Amino acid sequence: MNQLHFYIINILLCFQLQAQVAQNKMINETPIRILKSGVLLVRLESMENKIQHLIKASLQEDCKSKCKKKIEKQILQLTLDRDAFNTEFIKAFKNNFKFCPVFFYYDKDQIALAQTNYSRIYFLDSTQNNKFLANIPKDSLLILKKDETPNSSNEGWLFQTADGVLLQNGFPYITVNNFKTLMNRLASTDHQKKNCIYLVKKLNKNLHQYLYESDVRKMEIEVDMQ
Repeated sequence: MNQLHFYIINILLCFQLQAQVAQNKMINETPIRILKSGVLLVRLESMENKIQHLIKASLQEDCKSKCKKKIEKQILQLTLDRDAFNTEFIKAFKNNFKFCPVFFYYDKDQIALAQTNYSRIYFLDSTQNNKFLANIPKDSLLILKKDETPNSSNEGWLFQTADGVLLQNGFPYITVNNFKTLMNRLASTDHQKKNCIYLVKKLNKNLHQYLYESDVRKMEIEVDMQ
């Protein structure tokens, strides 16, 4: 392949990539507006599967007194860590997230929630008790859940639709492990609170920026059509 052919192919690939990026952004136009005028559901980790696995292990015949005590400590620590993070995450959203209303629920309740089309369901309050009864139309919400970030195996919080479609292709998300969160862990005993606030503020800012860019694209399209 000579140089001319190489450059032509690369130019065509660039055009194709740009077209794909533009198309992906257009796909996300509807979800960002649904979220702005609707509701965000944050799916908190309950650690239910891990806890049940440990409970099952403690009931095995070969798990004697010492084994049972060890498992009890593991379950207690798992529960404490879960509650500590979820409490700070909820507080961070309530104090720093202004993009739309937010409700919280445990991932273990996902199936029951979906079966009722997200209506008449109790959601968690700031103390992780089921107190808020909400009636939320399925087509007016997005879900924020723990998942792997796009193009990597990093831990993050990503959006999905009520039907379980993960929004990628440039849609905002937050990465849990980055330079800022690492520095907070190393420098502060209160790193969990600081990291939750940082991540939620960043998400709030990114959503507003994405909506602004979406509005600009919409205006440009309307002008082109005139």
